[in-house]
Amino acid sequence: MAPSLLAIWLEGCILYPSLGLILMQSTDTETHTLDPYFFDNTNCDHDYGTPHSGTFDSQGWNPGGQTRQARAEERNPESSALGSSSLPFSYTVVWKLQLRKGRMMTLTGDTVEDIDIPPVTFWDETLKSQLIDVVNEKVPVPQYKPDETKITVSTSKRAQRPFQKRFGALNIDWNVVENKLRSWSNQGSNLTVEVWFVYQEIQLDTTNKVGKTGRGATNRQLASRDRLITQQEAAGIRPVWKDVYAVFECSSVVCPNRGFSCWRDPSNKKHYKLDSDIMEKFVDYAEEGNKLEKHDDVPERLREIIYKHDEEATMRKQLKRKASDPLPTTIRICSHGLQDGTCTDPAVSSQRAIRSAGPARLKFPMPIDEAPKSYCDWLCCQVTNETWHAAYRLACQIAIDYGYDLNQMYKDQVVEAEMLATKGVLQGIAIQFVSRIKEWLDQISPE
Repeated sequence: MAPSLLAIWLEGCILYPSLGLILMQSTDTETHTLDPYFFDNTNCDHDYGTPHSGTFDSQGWNPGGQTRQARAEERNPESSALGSSSLPFSYTVVWKLQLRKGRMMTLTGDTVEDIDIPPVTFWDETLKSQLIDVVNEKVPVPQYKPDETKITVSTSKRAQRPFQKRFGALNIDWNVVENKLRSWSNQGSNLTVEVWFVYQEIQLDTTNKVGKTGRGATNRQLASRDRLITQQEAAGIRPVWKDVYAVFECSSVVCPNRGFSCWRDPSNKKHYKLDSDIMEKFVDYAEEGNKLEKHDDVPERLREIIYKHDEEATMRKQLKRKASDPLPTTIRICSHGLQDGTCTDPAVSSQRAIRSAGPARLKFPMPIDEAPKSYCDWLCCQVTNETWHAAYRLACQIAIDYGYDLNQMYKDQVVEAEMLATKGVLQGIAIQFVSRIKEWLDQISPE
């Protein structure tokens, strides 16, 4: 008896379980189509190596997952190249451009966030060109050059101290910075790189053609002022120098410091000539935000410097004049009748002993007939009392009307003071008028 169809099927299921499954599926009346990507030729490369075994994951069967990932990277070369030129973390760069001239002055700065490329790449592709553009725009040339670069690497983690490094000029070793960033990148904190580009003033040669340094105080002061004004204007900063020099520029006709910068003491109205060093201190004081709009705004510490400079200048002039004045010569007239050759007592007769007395003749930088008027204006500039002003003018008018030379009045002070007093000048003013002539000349005469 021929075996039945059911017996054959049961025997086949026992011997070949998978065949039984296929036969059951064949009884289904629906038509099934195969996925065209079921046989993917790209996954059938022959490398003659040990095939990767399939694994089960949350999504089901995953044959050779690592191989698929490697081949996907090969089909997308840009993703693999990015891994070599970018960092697995990001950081922020804060940079500033500073000028050093006695004190540090910041010209400009910028902040760049979310940088994911190595510092050397960021320097070559971005930061270096930005710095050059700012230097060409802001920094005066050729007065400044790169001096040093200071870098600080910090993290938002409080327990970690900042890492600081200094490099000469623009010779920066960015590998040091990158290594520090990498060592802190696994802390899960924000990384910041602060960069200070410091430019130093170039000391220019101020000697003239014969090799001697210029001694003109006005020229040096004006040159220093113009140079610093140019620097501030180029840096886009409000020109504080202009404002300060305008306040202390002496325009008084009677002031001996006319054409210079001077400070008028509020207590005695005396004018003090200011050199470039003091003017720089004034500018520094104003740039710090302090009020310096009139002479009364000068702080006490700067006034002490002015007083000290004035005392030193007066002492130098006195020593210089003392060294140049000739020594007085004493002439003794001896009696020819004496056998021992000794001279008679000078007190016996004024004709027997003559001593050259009196200081050397004063020199005026103006005609002698105009000197009393200029001298009177200077005296009036030193005081505010109107009675004194009137007395000074009266003494001046007497000297002009009666033809008195200031040089002679200074030599015979007692006689001339009595003469002025008898003609209605206050006695104290008369003494001042004849005794302060040399003081006036010391201030108006060049150094």
